[in-house]
Amino acid sequence: MITMFDSTTVEQIPGDAPAVAGYVGGFWPDYGEDVKRWPHAKHLSIAINKGEDAECLDIEKGDATAADAPAWFHRQRDRGVDRPVFYASLSNMPVVEDELRRAGVSRAEYRVWDAHYTYEPHVSPGSDATQWTDKAMGRNLDQSLCRDTFFEVPSVPHVAEPHAVKLAPEKGRHQLALTSPEMRGENIRALQKALNERLEHYKSRIRVKENGIYDRETAHAVAVVARALGLEHYDGAPAVTRLIEHPNLRTPADRVREHARAKARLEVDAVAVRKDGTEEAIHGLARIPLVAAHFLGTHEEPANSNWGEPNPADWLKNFGFDSGAPWCAAFACSMVNLAGGAIHGGDPAFCPNLEAYARAGTNGFAEYRPSRDGMRPAIEPGWLALFNWDGGTEPQHVEIVKELGSSTVKCIGGNTGGPDPSWGGMVAEEERAYSLIVGYCRPRI
Repeated sequence: MITMFDSTTVEQIPGDAPAVAGYVGGFWPDYGEDVKRWPHAKHLSIAINKGEDAECLDIEKGDATAADAPAWFHRQRDRGVDRPVFYASLSNMPVVEDELRRAGVSRAEYRVWDAHYTYEPHVSPGSDATQWTDKAMGRNLDQSLCRDTFFEVPSVPHVAEPHAVKLAPEKGRHQLALTSPEMRGENIRALQKALNERLEHYKSRIRVKENGIYDRETAHAVAVVARALGLEHYDGAPAVTRLIEHPNLRTPADRVREHARAKARLEVDAVAVRKDGTEEAIHGLARIPLVAAHFLGTHEEPANSNWGEPNPADWLKNFGFDSGAPWCAAFACSMVNLAGGAIHGGDPAFCPNLEAYARAGTNGFAEYRPSRDGMRPAIEPGWLALFNWDGGTEPQHVEIVKELGSSTVKCIGGNTGGPDPSWGGMVAEEERAYSLIVGYCRPRI
C-alpha cells in the first residue's frame, strides 16, 4: 500500500511523503509547488471543476458534479491521461459510477479515490484509494491509503470507435470491443452465454438475455456469478469477466471462498424450507427475511463491542471490515447475499450508501421508494427499510421487512433490540411505525 498526503497548506505535508496530491486551480493551486518540493514522490493533480485538466476530478459540494464526470473523463483520455481518477465521498461514489456506466465508461477505465473518515487506515472495498482522515499527525492534513496499483496506469487500448475498451486478448478467440455508449459486442454475447451456464450450474433462477448488450441485468448477473465463484471483486472489469468465462484460472483462495459461500447457501436453503413448513424452497425477495430469521438472537460478544465470532464479525468481514463497526447494514446486505443477491463494496456501516445504490439501481439493488407520510407502502417482504429516529431524512439504520401491517411493519434487523434501536447489539425482530421510515430499497434477486 502507498500513503498519499494532501493539504491546502503544503507546509503541513511531511518531508518524506511517498505520494502527494495537489490542486491545479481554485483557491489553493498547489500542485506545482508539490512537484517542486517532493520531486521523488508520486504525484496526483486534482481538478475542482469540469473545465480544468488534471489526473483527478474532485466531485463534492461546490466543486465538480457527478454529471460532469463522463465528459471530463473523455477529455482527459483524449489528451493522453490513462485511467483518470474520480474523488468523491464514499456515499456519493455510486452516483458517479452510475453516470460513467450510463455513458459507456467501464470501471476498468478509471480509478476510484473515495473519502471515508474512519480515522483508521483502510481502502474501501471496490476503491483504488481511500482518504481516511483529515487530521493526520494532528495537522490540517489529509492522508489516504492507496493500493499498490494506484499509480500504475497501463493504457487501455483504443479501437476505431471512440472511447472503446477491449477485453484482454485470449488465445484462440477473436478480439472484440465493448463500445460506448451501451457496451455492445459479440464478446458481451459470449459473456452472457457463460453467465447463463454458470447461473444454471449454481441452480440460480436468474437468467440474462443473450443480446450482446451490457445492461443492468447483465451487470447484476456478473456480480452474482462472481460472488458464487469465490471472487473478491464483483464488477465488470476484464479480470472478473475473464474468470467467469474461464473459472479454471481462479486462485486457490478463490476456490476456498467458493466452497465456503456454497456451504452457507445450502444452510439457508434448508432454513427456508423448514420455516415455510413445506418441501418447496422459497425464492425471490421472500427468501431474505426467512434467511435472516435463522440468525435471530445472534449478539455481540463482548457486549457493546460491535463484534463477536463468528457473527457479527463475519458479516462485517464480508464488506472489508476487520474490527468492530456499526453492523446493521452489514447484516442486511449479508442476508441479501445469502438469499441469492450480490451486494459488494461500498460501506456497509453507512446506511445512506444503500439509499444511493438503490436510487441508482446499482450494486445489487433494483429500486428505491421514499416513504409517503407514514403510510403503508406498496412493497413486499424482503425489501430493506431505512429508518431515521430523529425526524430527519438521512438513514440511520436499516432492517429487513418481514410483514406489513396497517400502521406498523415487522422487521428483522441487526445491531438492534432493547431500548436503543440502532445499537442494541443483537439480531432481533421488531415492530416499527411507518412514520420512522424514510425509504425502502429493493434488492435485485
